[in-house]
Amino acid sequence: STTTSSSTRKAVCIPNLSKCSAAGAGLVTEEAFIQGVQPIFSMAKSNLESRVQSAKMLCDVAQKDARFLELDSFRSCVMPALEGLMGDESDDVRQYAVMAVSAFAELACYKEDFMRSSILAALFALVEKCCDLQLAYETAQMRRTAAGVLALLSRTHPFSVRRELQLQHCNLGAWLQRVDCLHDQRTREAAMVVKSFLVQVSATDLDAANSASSAASAAGGDGSLHTDECDLNLIGECDLGSLVH
Repeated sequence: STTTSSSTRKAVCIPNLSKCSAAGAGLVTEEAFIQGVQPIFSMAKSNLESRVQSAKMLCDVAQKDARFLELDSFRSCVMPALEGLMGDESDDVRQYAVMAVSAFAELACYKEDFMRSSILAALFALVEKCCDLQLAYETAQMRRTAAGVLALLSRTHPFSVRRELQLQHCNLGAWLQRVDCLHDQRTREAAMVVKSFLVQVSATDLDAANSASSAASAAGGDGSLHTDECDLNLIGECDLGSLVH
């Protein structure tokens, strides 16, 4: 099995985009990049060791030139892969998947993608209080990273985050009540940032936005404008300097 795993890893060659960026020459085409990362997506659906390697490689890929990462042809492949890895039963897989999500979340287009996928709910689930203290210790970094991503999303899109969680039938109220009881200090601090933004979103605002979005969709729009306006209004009302960064 060791030989097989080694062969699998050697078959994956991520194009070196740093040379392209540094020289300003088109040494790597978009097509070459997409072709080069395809094996990573195949590994994300393979055996445990391959899934771990896939998640690790996505952490590296997330550091590449944004113009490649923002390609629709790449996003349409990486999002299902990340969703699958984030929902993996193995903590070894999930810890690297969370790191990859954290890196991709620095790009605006991925913030939108994550909020409208199962990744958002998966991040909230990872931050939950862990009753097994030994397991909590072993997975502390994963939970800290998940909380950090949620803090990032909640700072810029508080309304959208809460609305999407409502649409995904997540029990956010119970989650917010348990934040103060999280064992790990760094996880708790980041989760408190999340809470400070999300509690500003009222049920009335959510109902109004859902109605407005439904009306916009019926009229041929995508229903996102009202949500964006609500996010901007909430951010404008909040004193960011008083919160943990």
